[in-house]
Amino acid sequence: MMKKLFIIGFTCVSFLTVARAAEPTLKYPNRMGKAVASDPLLNRARGYMSKGELQFATHNYGSFIEFEDYSSPSGLYKGFQYISDVSLILGAPGRKPDGTPYPWAMRPRYDLEEKRFVPNEQVYWGQTVTESWFDRVTDKKQVDWESSEGARGTLHSGEVAAGEIYGGLYTDTGDPYPLLASSDIPLTWPILLNDETGQEERTWPGDWAVVTDQNSTEYGKPIPGRHIGDQDIYMEFDDRLANRDEDKTQGYPLGLRVKVNAHSYGRSYAEDIAFFTVEVINESWRGFPLDTSGDGEINVVMLPIMEGPDSVRYEFKSRGYRGT
Repeated sequence: MMKKLFIIGFTCVSFLTVARAAEPTLKYPNRMGKAVASDPLLNRARGYMSKGELQFATHNYGSFIEFEDYSSPSGLYKGFQYISDVSLILGAPGRKPDGTPYPWAMRPRYDLEEKRFVPNEQVYWGQTVTESWFDRVTDKKQVDWESSEGARGTLHSGEVAAGEIYGGLYTDTGDPYPLLASSDIPLTWPILLNDETGQEERTWPGDWAVVTDQNSTEYGKPIPGRHIGDQDIYMEFDDRLANRDEDKTQGYPLGLRVKVNAHSYGRSYAEDIAFFTVEVINESWRGFPLDTSGDGEINVVMLPIMEGPDSVRYEFKSRGYRGT
């Protein structure tokens, strides 16, 4: 399938509501290794946009602001809540106007009795929508968007807990929930290898500000070390687990990865606006994780192979496969 990237920039306009909503309670094992698709909560984290009058917590599973989040400002503006919920919702049709199914809508059948996907039987699945809004399961374990695999340690450090920085202000002092990479808290940045120096160092995973002088030969180029807002937060999530609903036939992943740069400003002209710069990347060519054994564990990767503009077949690879 063709690789496409969509860049979305949007702002949130305030309106008055009152809200509260549950947030996942994370339980960390003694040894923190790279998470896999079967335990994605390990990579979840939270960030606080706190520089302007409009303040809120944001999360790396598609829910930018949550309705009943007791551990966040939830859209505070001068003592009032003006934003109850903001989340990313993306959908794709199942058929073309002439009735021909789109390639992504033809997928292996799901056996409801055996609770597994049947690799050799393709059926029409219809349209699908990926979101994190309608899930009401405890700990939000069935949202369609989920934090990227390996995010802890590569996109945020996982070393700083929410209670350490925001305890007594927005949350409890003992709140262990890890923080997303925040521009004003360098310890939240992951430690990555610097290719130029050969040394491991704290690395900002998000975007830098760019040269805005159109007369400059450097116009549009990033300025390393200069952040975009008074405070920036970075996160990534994807839809690889979009079929973990109670009813597995409700929808399916499209192979989308999302990069988000959130910006908070203390300046008067932008203090009451929430800024998100969103990049949506089509990575369906990497394949889709599936459970074909019925034991609840991902055991194969379904790799789409285009055979024409309207035809696709699937090859099945081992769980650790990642397309290149």
